[in-house]
Amino acid sequence: MSRKHFFAAAAVVLAPVIAFAQDQADEPGTGDLEFLVGTWNITALHYDVTNPEDKGRQETGTKVCRHALENGGEPAYITCENISIYKLPEGESHEAYIEYINYNPFVGAFEKANFFSSFPVKVIERVTFDAATRVIEIRGRVEVEHNVDSYVEYWRFNKDFSVFDRKAMINLSSMPMTEYRLILSGKGVRASK
Repeated sequence: MSRKHFFAAAAVVLAPVIAFAQDQADEPGTGDLEFLVGTWNITALHYDVTNPEDKGRQETGTKVCRHALENGGEPAYITCENISIYKLPEGESHEAYIEYINYNPFVGAFEKANFFSSFPVKVIERVTFDAATRVIEIRGRVEVEHNVDSYVEYWRFNKDFSVFDRKAMINLSSMPMTEYRLILSGKGVRASK
């Protein structure tokens, strides 16, 4: 085989490999959400959507996000531990939950798995991040006693990613499919990196 034919054959064989590698390099990754890593002070109001008169219960707490589970020297996940105090008519409730966030190339999206101290349901959510608008959108479904509730939550970050506003809307299985009601409104403020 001449040198010219060898290089032509090599180019044909390597072209798909090079294209695949470029696609992988352009693919999102857990590192795209690096701005979440650090400690956040959280405040929010949680609403009882079944009671139009509800004024909301107040949440104050912290969200501590760090890298977790390396893969090839890179963090595969960002994990966030949330510790909150809720003000209730009968006193305070202390609750915790843990989130694991990563990019799942098999579904072509970020995912967030949630585990709660006071709620037996585990939730896996789809997460999108729009870098241009600095908005994280979280969509999920919760099945409780054979009823499925759907929700969407938005985290809107400021320019330096030091503050985000939160808003969540829910569609209970008892509501019309297209009706969503405000269930959470709040803020996260970076305390440290």
